[in-house]
Order: sequence, then structure tokens, then C-alpha cells
Amino acid sequence: MDIIITSATLMAMYFSPVSNNMNGFCYNPQVVNNQVENVEVLSNSDNHLARKYRYSFDYDGQSRLTGKTVQTWNGYRQRWEPSYRLTFAYSAGGMTVARSLWDKRKKTFSPVDEEMVYKKEGDHILAVSTYERKSQTGELVLTGSTLMLNPYEGYLLAQAR
Repeated sequence: MDIIITSATLMAMYFSPVSNNMNGFCYNPQVVNNQVENVEVLSNSDNHLARKYRYSFDYDGQSRLTGKTVQTWNGYRQRWEPSYRLTFAYSAGGMTVARSLWDKRKKTFSPVDEEMVYKKEGDHILAVSTYERKSQTGELVLTGSTLMLNPYEGYLLAQAR
């Protein structure tokens, strides 16, 4: 069984009327070949739109999400600047999401500083383990574990197969 995030999942999130109007942000997705390639997030206050974030997405040959890069708008410099990157890796029973922060000094993404492992434990049960990199040792250390129960299969954004 695989847990996957597909381009259809992303399209449902960014084209949903609920996500587009209720939170003070507007989303401008760019779709290429039925995949969300980029999403520009604009803050919406007092009928004024301002650039906030830009998300760029990468996919594998099975249309599964493999990467999400987040950039923030620097109004002073009038340009997008990298913030962090999420990398998605899939296995037979789940998936791993790893975060790397942008190192402004080195102008590259740093090694993974946080990781979340999602593992399907049974029907409608998902185990989530969170890891953080400790600066003293450099190793990823378990910082939290959660079991999630969902009796309603139709509401899941990530699909298990």
C-alpha cells in the first residue's frame, strides 16, 4: 500500500472555493499538462493584493509530488527569495516529508533539518513520526509520534493504495 500526493490533490486544494476565499489569501496556480507547476499566494486585505509566497512543485513519472519549494516575496528588493524546500519520498507503506531551509550565506539549501514519516498502520490508521536534527550531534532525533484515525475515507487529501 502506498500513500501518495498527486497533482490532482494539489489542484483540489488550490481550486477549492473554500481555500481561495476564506483565509485572507488568494491563490494563482499555474497548471501545465494537468499538473500544478507553481502557485503564487497573494495576501488580500482591504481589497489590496500583495505578493506573499510562491510555491513550485516537482513530480515523478507517476505524477506523485516529489518536491515543493517555497519562496517569499522581498518587497524591498522586489524579488522572490528562497525560503525552504520539502522533499517527498514514497515507500510501500507510507511516505517521508523532509524539510531543508535556505542558507542565505551559502546560497543553497541546508541539509534536512526536520522530517516527518507517515506510515499506514491499518484501515484508516496513520502513524506520524516527527524528527529534528540536533545541532550538537547532527543526527535526526525522534521528537514526536502520533496516531491519526479517520473513519471517512472520502475526506483524505493523500490517498493510500
